[in-house]
Amino acid sequence: IPPTTVLVVLFVNIMKGGEAFKSPLGFDCGSPEFWSANLLMIVWLFTTYFHARVYLMSQIAKKDRVSFKYVMGDIHWDQK
Repeated sequence: IPPTTVLVVLFVNIMKGGEAFKSPLGFDCGSPEFWSANLLMIVWLFTTYFHARVYLMSQIAKKDRVSFKYVMGDIHWDQK
């Protein structure tokens, strides 16, 4: 997981607050702003996932084009 993903999730969680602590931005737990922040995190995570998947698939395609020899323990990602 890229460090920026962890930092974004941590930052948004701190900024939205919750029942355990107040939001520095004044969001109430369960408010539209609170749920919008949750949606923002979900979108961020799926975007990060998508970009990581595209990167991994491109690396595998390059290795396949040059007949890369995998050794025991190597991960060979596929479309599934």
